[in-house]
Amino acid sequence: GQAGGQAGGQAGGQTGGSSWRAPPPAAPALGSFSAPPPFTGQLFSAMPAADAGSADAGAGSAVRPQLPPTASDKILVSERQRGNKVIECIRNVGWEYATIVPDYQLGQATVALFLSLRYHLLHPQYILRRVEELNRGFTLCVILVLVDMEDHQRPIQEITRAMLVNRCTVVLAWSSLEAARYLETLKAYQSKPVDMLQQKPTGDYTATLHDCLSAIRAINKSDVLTLSTSLGSLREILLASEEQLALCPGLGEKKIRLLQAAATDPFMPPGHAARGAPVEPEPAPARPAAPRS
Repeated sequence: GQAGGQAGGQAGGQTGGSSWRAPPPAAPALGSFSAPPPFTGQLFSAMPAADAGSADAGAGSAVRPQLPPTASDKILVSERQRGNKVIECIRNVGWEYATIVPDYQLGQATVALFLSLRYHLLHPQYILRRVEELNRGFTLCVILVLVDMEDHQRPIQEITRAMLVNRCTVVLAWSSLEAARYLETLKAYQSKPVDMLQQKPTGDYTATLHDCLSAIRAINKSDVLTLSTSLGSLREILLASEEQLALCPGLGEKKIRLLQAAATDPFMPPGHAARGAPVEPEPAPARPAAPRS
């Protein structure tokens, strides 16, 4: 205790009587720097700066890509699409160039990637790399495929299988004008409810009966009106005999045969078993009897 007190008094006296300088800071050790975060599919070059607290809290976690504002009424087109004839065909909706990862930004969570079949045959891994760049930051990703070759069945099947795994929707267009119409439609209906695309029930029995019976070939609207007036409901029409149907004016043998076939024929054609149903093995052919000696 006495030695410690004397050493402390001598050190205090020396620092009080002369000017004291702080030692230089030590050089940082190797490996103490923080590595930059990995690429997470950033859509825009300008990212909002986060404060120190949020940066510390979100260190090591993936950052979702920044999406454009929902109030935009234009299609955002990537710079890499310059020279594409599809852009020249977009006339019903406004569009502008933007620094984005997808080829076309159609909404807050809807994008489209353009792909030509000829280009796909030369670079088969291109579309997979583009889908990976999106980093799954969108609800709907449309693969707009331009069919610009005649032998297109096999490439389309390959693209469809690959995009099905990546949860992308494949849309085929046979011309640049048709591709532009798809983009315009997706942009126009981006904020429309699902009920708008569904058929609204009318509640009219006559209209429903017409939609049901007119699906049969050769049965028109006047025939449906005649059947409902002469026989009544759909059940009575389907259970009517051939003689009763022949009394209805305008119904010949062909229409009566098609109407009865629609009500009595099985859904599955003969010789085609339902999927998943057990198939009975065919009986083995009978062996011929041995000739008697």
